[in-house]
Amino acid sequence: MVQVVCGPVYDNIEPRHIGSACVWVPDRFFKALAVNIEGRWYTVGFLVDNNPQSRSPRTYAVTVDSVEAIIGRNLFPKLDETAENSYNWVIWNK
Repeated sequence: MVQVVCGPVYDNIEPRHIGSACVWVPDRFFKALAVNIEGRWYTVGFLVDNNPQSRSPRTYAVTVDSVEAIIGRNLFPKLDETAENSYNWVIWNK
């Protein structure tokens, strides 16, 4: 089983907006993944600035805990916190 959560990150109290409808433009985006392999959960998070990117997605990798701290939400409330405080690329290369 794989779970994916993604969304916008607004770093400023007054976000930038565009168009006549005043659509808010996120400063960054997050994505958090959790996968269950043989009964154990593994997680990884990503924080990407909202501008053109040319680097490998791995350069944006962070812990899910750090994403949660920025957005103020618990993304995987049923997971043990120890699964959210690190990531291991060996797992994600499979």
